[in-house]
Amino acid sequence: MKAVLAIMLLAVMMERAVAIRCYSCTGCDEPTSNIITCEDEEMTCSKTVANEYVVRGCGAGATKCSSLKVFGVKTKYCNCGADLCNKASTVTVSTLALLAPFVAAKLIN
Repeated sequence: MKAVLAIMLLAVMMERAVAIRCYSCTGCDEPTSNIITCEDEEMTCSKTVANEYVVRGCGAGATKCSSLKVFGVKTKYCNCGADLCNKASTVTVSTLALLAPFVAAKLIN
C-alpha cells in the first residue's frame, strides 16, 4: 500500500517538473489553438472572467477559484494545475493535485 501511495506522490511531483501548457487569449469565449508553454515560476493555468470578458493564460498560486467585485465589476479568477485545463467554461483542479496532501500524510504516518 505504501508503494502505491509513493508512486502516486511521485506522479504528482513529476507532473510539476514539466512546464505546464495553457490556452492563451484575451476577449475569447472559447480558445482554439493559441497554446503557450508557461515559465518555470508559473505552475498553473488561469482564467479570469469580468462581465463576460475572458482572459486565459499562465498563472501562479493555488489551484482554486475566487470571486470578487472590483470597482463594481463581478470578477471570477481560477487557477488549475493540468495542461490545457483553462479551456472549459468551468476550470477544474487536477485530481492528482487534490490527492497529493493526503498521499503525503499517509506516507508520513
